[in-house]
Amino acid sequence: MSEDKNNSKVKPLHLKSMGSFNVGGLKRKLPRDEELKVTLTHGGEPLKFNLRQTFHSGSMYVQYFVPLNERGRCPLLLWHGGGLTGACFEDTPDGRPGWLNYFIQKGWTVFNSDAVERGRSGWMPYDEPFTDMPFYFPEYFPFELWRLGNGRYKEMDWSFYNDSQFPIEYYDELLKRLVPSWANSYPLTLQAYKELVDREDESVILGHSQGASFAFRIAELIPEKVKAIVAIEPGAGGDLENAKRLKNIPILSVYGDYIKNSDRWTKICAKTKDYYDEIRKNGGKVDSIFLPDIGYNGNSHLLMIEKNNKEIGDYINNWLKEQGLYN
Repeated sequence: MSEDKNNSKVKPLHLKSMGSFNVGGLKRKLPRDEELKVTLTHGGEPLKFNLRQTFHSGSMYVQYFVPLNERGRCPLLLWHGGGLTGACFEDTPDGRPGWLNYFIQKGWTVFNSDAVERGRSGWMPYDEPFTDMPFYFPEYFPFELWRLGNGRYKEMDWSFYNDSQFPIEYYDELLKRLVPSWANSYPLTLQAYKELVDREDESVILGHSQGASFAFRIAELIPEKVKAIVAIEPGAGGDLENAKRLKNIPILSVYGDYIKNSDRWTKICAKTKDYYDEIRKNGGKVDSIFLPDIGYNGNSHLLMIEKNNKEIGDYINNWLKEQGLYN
């Protein structure tokens, strides 16, 4: 048995197979007639190449894990949120196992992605949509955006909530995991996610924040491929006009604490509720859960890395079992 940083026992993973692949991306010839000279290794021999060539870029990296004893009826796809990568599901800032480990242990085949332009996925600075500067979260931004405490961090008037489930002494470790993002890479990312879902006969999508919003859009495009959606604090709903296409897809929507303390998240929840109501109106099933209502207090936007992530994982897994998707 291995141990995490908190000296708690971690069960070994028993895998049938694991691997990775890329989906999506474009093959394009650049119009720029410019020669570059680069040295790839310090002290090495320089390379010359011309930009007026054909390049492959904008693909999405996906890693998969197949457990020895499968219990999930179909693959579980983990889609991260804005500013993050698939690493947010691997473990927590304080070193505990994340949901990737948890769901593999439960017997799910898991696909964990780095969305287009994040982590191990591809981008190219010479062509659209990567010609503009990416945005990157300053130190204060996750504190406010993801409801980790009260006050305003950037004015140094801040403190974490007393009952916070976030491992507050590891805030800097969270910041190290943030990556630059391009706001205009949406079409490439949507296409890559669609290709990923199209590869399988059927899938369950667990999406966090921006990833949950992509899950709704993909389900609108190819509803026959999606068996269920677990939306962890979705950043937005889908298209109201297409909501009826999700009528046969059970949805579990999970929110943390302190929603009412944030004008932004209050508005997001209200708009997403309109989307859920439209799905229900067309005969669909949406279970929208606010964790304080079922006894879980102190959670922020980052449910997958907080102290009670295993308990929340149990809730999700039990819900999937109720949908007939877990043996």
